[in-house]
Amino acid sequence: MEMVGSQWRTLVESMTGSPTKTTSPGAIVMHSATRGLMVGQVTTNPTWSFVEPEADFEVDFYPARKPSPWIVLETDMLRTLQKDIMGNWSDWDADSWYYNGKYFQKYASLCLMAADSSVVGPDTLLLSFCLEKLEKMIGRC
Repeated sequence: MEMVGSQWRTLVESMTGSPTKTTSPGAIVMHSATRGLMVGQVTTNPTWSFVEPEADFEVDFYPARKPSPWIVLETDMLRTLQKDIMGNWSDWDADSWYYNGKYFQKYASLCLMAADSSVVGPDTLLLSFCLEKLEKMIGRC
């Protein structure tokens, strides 16, 4: 979203193609109490591309350092991850896009950990289970 008067303005400027701006004809503009004017972005292409040519650092969803095998064993990380993924995630209906989104993001972060070979090794079964469960959770919304 383009957010006028904030650091988020660079988000629209970094999009490839022709992003909708608050001044674009037909733009649906909303006001955020904390961010000012915003305009939604829609695409018919299923790919969003952002360009940050001056960035000389790697961007990742993972922490800067992967957990060491010792940390994974010492904290029983894999068993805890399995328990969290297999747990009951059906009591979440908050009747709110905001809180449901936070709930989905929390579970999706478990899937991200299940994709980390430093935690689960080469096995992808837990990741497959997690992704299927996440899709079902979102589908019920």
